[in-house]
Amino acid sequence: MQLKVGRRQWQLSPVEYAADDLVLTVDWNGWIKLHNRPIKVPIALHRHRIVVRPHGQEDGVFDLFFCHHRFMQVDLHAVNDQD
Repeated sequence: MQLKVGRRQWQLSPVEYAADDLVLTVDWNGWIKLHNRPIKVPIALHRHRIVVRPHGQEDGVFDLFFCHHRFMQVDLHAVNDQD
């Protein structure tokens, strides 16, 4: 008796974001550019679209979302300090 392993390709349904969202596509190495600054995000999101939204009233602080899940917060002031 021989078992055959089936091959399935899983694809996510296209995600729709709000018209006023900033939508970015994650590049091959897990990088995005936010206000002309490179930001590293999880490489698992490579080629996926993510959304960047301002975090409340804090200037320069952004929440990053994949679908409806917030996975990261970026403070552009801290990114400037690292340069």
